[in-house]
Formats: sequence, C-alpha cells, structure tokens
Amino acid sequence: MDRRNALKNIGKGLGTITITPTILNLLQSCQNSTAWNTVFFNREQFLVVSKLMEIIIPETEIPGAISLKLPEFLDSYIKNVINKEKRKKNIKDGLNKFIDLVKSEIKK
Repeated sequence: MDRRNALKNIGKGLGTITITPTILNLLQSCQNSTAWNTVFFNREQFLVVSKLMEIIIPETEIPGAISLKLPEFLDSYIKNVINKEKRKKNIKDGLNKFIDLVKSEIKK
C-alpha cells in the first residue's frame, strides 16, 4: 500500500470522527427547538433561506425542508463550522446582495 494514500485515509478518518459529534449536536439542537432563535442569520435572511429551501425541497408525500428543519440546521452549521471570515465575506454578503436584487426586481 502506498504510504501517502494510507496517511491521507487516516487523516480523512480522523476528520470524520472529529466532525461527526459536532454535526450530531447541531441536528439534535435543531430537533429540540420549537421557536428558533437564529444564531448566524438575521430574521429577514433566515426567512429568505427558509423560503428558498422550501422551493428546492418542497413538502410532498415526503417531508420538505421546513419539516426537516433544514434552515435551522444550516443556521447552526454556518455559525459553528465555517470560519468567521468566510461566513461574513461569502455567505452574509452574498445573501444580502441576493435579497437586495430580489427587492429591486419586485419594485419594478
């Protein structure tokens, strides 16, 4: 066996073991809450993300994004996993630009 591949696989395994408890805690906290207090998004952003997720994964004979509490999971995941610079630069700024674009199109 190639030593580089073995070390790469060991690294991936350790990363998975480390990340798994964090993600399980996030999922559990999303399931326990009845009224979600956002931790990363502001209220408007959270509502936009929720609506977009419901469009992408609608409620049919299987649960949709809202029923599965995917917006809550995403809110916690971004806050707890993604580093601070990327959160602001890539996610919040991009989402705010999207919201502004949609608002400007609605006013036309």
